[in-house]
Amino acid sequence: MLKTYIYLAQQNPLKASGGGPFYEKSFINYIMSQGCELKIYDPTYYIGKLEADLFVLADLWNQPSLNNWFPYSDINRIVGGQKYITFDAGYSTICNQNYLACNLVYHGCQDCFCRGPRQDFLQKFYCSAVANIFLSPLHAQTI
Repeated sequence: MLKTYIYLAQQNPLKASGGGPFYEKSFINYIMSQGCELKIYDPTYYIGKLEADLFVLADLWNQPSLNNWFPYSDINRIVGGQKYITFDAGYSTICNQNYLACNLVYHGCQDCFCRGPRQDFLQKFYCSAVANIFLSPLHAQTI
């Protein structure tokens, strides 16, 4: 039976460049080589409530300054009852700055979205996943 995977990422890794998309493309190629159906969505090409055998939630908050997100209610629905894995190439879940793990150096920015109410959500986000993939060992240790 054909498995359906839905890949949600803030930036479509097939159109983006950089270290994260490089590894994401390799992961996508692996999924496709296993004969799975794969659909990729970013916030600009998102059609709402989706169903899949497995969701891949990849760098959902990669560049906080872009301020383009998937609807929180949809991500919360996936986290609350669907099978999913996380794939993080950036530090965005622990840092509010683009490309800089600020709280590892400056002991935390007070305006970080990963602090306060979102901290509980992020704990659930990682603990409920089937698997978590981190490009950075430092990120994995911090989470």
